[in-house]
Amino acid sequence: MEQTFEQTLGKLAAANERQAQAQEKLERQRVAVQTLEEQLYGLRSHETELRRQVQERLEQGQSSRQELARLDAAFDNQRETNERLTAEADAAKARLAHNQEGVAATRQKISEAEVAIEAGQKRLDTLRAELARAREERNRLRGEDARLREEKAGWKPNSLCCGRDCERAGRH
Repeated sequence: MEQTFEQTLGKLAAANERQAQAQEKLERQRVAVQTLEEQLYGLRSHETELRRQVQERLEQGQSSRQELARLDAAFDNQRETNERLTAEADAAKARLAHNQEGVAATRQKISEAEVAIEAGQKRLDTLRAELARAREERNRLRGEDARLREEKAGWKPNSLCCGRDCERAGRH
C-alpha cells in the first residue's frame, strides 16, 4: 500500500509536473497570442491609416481634377466674358463716334441758330424802334389833326382845360 501510495504520489507528482509544464506552455501561448493580437492590432491600425492616406490622396486627386475642371471652366467663362466685353466696348466706341458727330452737327446748328437769333433780335430792335417812331409820328399827327379841327371849329381850350380829352368827355 505504501508502494501504491508512493506510486500514486509519484504519478501525482508527475501529473503536477506535466500540469505545471502545460500551464507554463499555456501561459507562453497566451502571451504569444496576446503579442500576436497586439501586432495584429498594430497592423490593422497601420492598414487603417494607410487606407485613410490612400483615400485622402484619391480625394485630393479627385479634388485636383475637379479643381482643374473648375479652373478650366472659369478660364473659358473669362475668355467669353472678355470677348463679349470687347465687342461691347467696340460697339460703345462706334456709338460714341456717332454721338460725337451728332454733337458736332448740333453745335453747328446751335451756332447757326445763335447767329439767326442775334440777327432776328437786331431786326426786332430795329422794328421796335421803327414802331416807336411810327407811334410818335401817329400821335403827333393825331394831335395836329385835333388841333386843326379845333381851330376849324373855333374852339380853344382854356388855361384849366386839358385839351382834347375834356372835349371828348363833353366838359366844354
